[in-house]
Amino acid sequence: MDKNIFLCGFMGSGKTTVGQALAGLLGRPYHDLDNWIITAAGMPVSEIFAQKGEGFFRDVEHQQVVLAGGLRGAVVATGGGAVTFDRNLPPLRENGALVYLNPGFDACYNRIADDPFRPIVQSNTRESLWELYQKRHRLYSGVCDFSLDQELTPEESAKRIADWWNSLK
Repeated sequence: MDKNIFLCGFMGSGKTTVGQALAGLLGRPYHDLDNWIITAAGMPVSEIFAQKGEGFFRDVEHQQVVLAGGLRGAVVATGGGAVTFDRNLPPLRENGALVYLNPGFDACYNRIADDPFRPIVQSNTRESLWELYQKRHRLYSGVCDFSLDQELTPEESAKRIADWWNSLK
């Protein structure tokens, strides 16, 4: 199957780590949308937010989502907010399936709380991040084709996603 697998989820849900494990397990190329955005903008995400603002970031993100939608047979880690914008869904859906990684808010928060390179984390309190998590959870749940709603090791997550993916053949 040459469709892509797009990993979605809140910041710190494990999209990068699980994506790399899943790509290895399935023998597919792995891509990280945040890295594409950094390359396209010529600066780290934290600098994009500080110098250009979130609107600019979301525009670059959308351009990269469109490019990622044109891939074939890849595993792609999207950014935490990518699938929460309607304009990003058609390019992803046209050539792929969306998988929601949800280890729970506490697991995500513990992974991101001290990360100075996450501008949304640095500019919000735990309570406001919890509210954002709840809002995004509803969105992810509504648009994704498959969900992992528990904290697993990256290898366990990759295996469960691969089993689901292979059951579609």
